[in-house]
Amino acid sequence: MTLPLPLPPVPVAPVSMAPLPRASGSIGPAFQAPEAWPTAPAIIELRGFPPGPLGAPLGAVLLADAGDPVRAARWFGTALASAGEPAQFAAACLRTAPASLGPLKEERWDGKVAYRYRLGLARSGGAGLRLQCWRCYGEPIGWQRRCGPMALGTFVAHFGAKGAAANLGA
Repeated sequence: MTLPLPLPPVPVAPVSMAPLPRASGSIGPAFQAPEAWPTAPAIIELRGFPPGPLGAPLGAVLLADAGDPVRAARWFGTALASAGEPAQFAAACLRTAPASLGPLKEERWDGKVAYRYRLGLARSGGAGLRLQCWRCYGEPIGWQRRCGPMALGTFVAHFGAKGAAANLGA
């Protein structure tokens, strides 16, 4: 039996201790502040809430941008703070929207919407405000549930904390 000859050593480049360049508002290329993220249109469904202004039932609206979970959590947190009670959350949500809201015209946004949120008021005796979230991964995969059903406060606490952590590098 013959033993293999030892392999020559692999050359290793010297390690530089110089700091890496950092973009403003980021902790590196994978950790950018939410404001630097590309826009993410989202469909917001409001279910079980009292009728909106002029007695119109609340349904689905389109958030043209700022629909990613971190920005949505900031928006929902602001709406929670301004709503006096859970039944007023939908009206507060529409009042405090971070971007332009518009009527949902499915055919115009087909394939361009990144997230879909369903916010609901639990029936009497329920657990308050509930949320479900889906993300569209394109045609081969389609819509996949990201979270929920869960308490809205839990979503806001989780994703709001991620937004705060991303801003630490700014």
